[in-house]
Amino acid sequence: MNIILVYLGKKVPKYVFLNLNLIRTQFPHNQTVLVTDNENAAKKAQKYGALSFLVPPPKEVWGLKPSHLSHDINFRQSFWYNSLARFYALLLYATEFPKNQFLHVEADVLLLPNFPIKLLSKISTSLAFPLSTIENAAASTVFIKNFESIKNLVDFAELTAKSVPFSTDMSILALYASKFPERVMLLPTAPNNRNSFTKSTNQNSFSKFTSNSDYFKGIFDANTWGQFLTGEDERNFYGIRRIYHHIPHHSIEPRKFAIEFNQSVQVKIENLTIDLFSLHIHSKEKALFDRRRSQKQLRRLISKSESGTVHQIKLLVLIKLLPNTLKKLFLRIIGND
Repeated sequence: MNIILVYLGKKVPKYVFLNLNLIRTQFPHNQTVLVTDNENAAKKAQKYGALSFLVPPPKEVWGLKPSHLSHDINFRQSFWYNSLARFYALLLYATEFPKNQFLHVEADVLLLPNFPIKLLSKISTSLAFPLSTIENAAASTVFIKNFESIKNLVDFAELTAKSVPFSTDMSILALYASKFPERVMLLPTAPNNRNSFTKSTNQNSFSKFTSNSDYFKGIFDANTWGQFLTGEDERNFYGIRRIYHHIPHHSIEPRKFAIEFNQSVQVKIENLTIDLFSLHIHSKEKALFDRRRSQKQLRRLISKSESGTVHQIKLLVLIKLLPNTLKKLFLRIIGND
């Protein structure tokens, strides 16, 4: 099974290439591929030992255009459109390899060494992915069985986004799983323990978040675990990275767990211990994707996970987010120091 990262746009961050290299070295029996519309990135991926697959910019060839969506096209390189267009890029890749199954991994997702690729390859459904909330799924790790599997999803995504212009990749994945449960295996995101969740989590949510946990004997990260352990994206909080913070609308309560790094990352609650297979690194911390530093950095973060919420100021991000006048003033003050 090939492991596919998709990154679209004119600027591809360094952590993407670090992650390609890390995945390639951790899973040497699986080809690692970057699917991109950026020719320079395609060439650079090959220098990191990964394969690359160049696609045309989806907005030029796909039936779904940025104008069909109500999202701000200027936000982070057409972030919302490109998030959806990744599915179309995957379809173009699958067109070349129609019978192959593959695993899509978001570029900021850390696959841990115990990630169950062999178990995923044996499932019978067309797709498999984790839920973030009942209304949203995450493309953090998406198993795709073949060309037909991704074609059905892309057709559904295009039709849905055109009729509901504020749709996102997350809402469309969740809706697809709801409408076609026979096509989708939900990847478990929490242990089968009621105390893993907030009190407001109902039985339906509990069942979906823990579904198939007996099969995998471990859990996947949609976004909760990675945001808790490695920090939330500081661009969303005026340059402040919050670590070990429970996000109120997330049903899973990481603060209730003891988290350890032995041979693998394990989460423990009451008498239950279970492996964690992946971490969604919203902070894009490059050290976590650097194969020379990744495990050391992760151990350090886990060792402090019971310390309570930590706030880190990321100066460069803060400066970029300040209005121009304040930015100049801030730089002048820093320079005088």
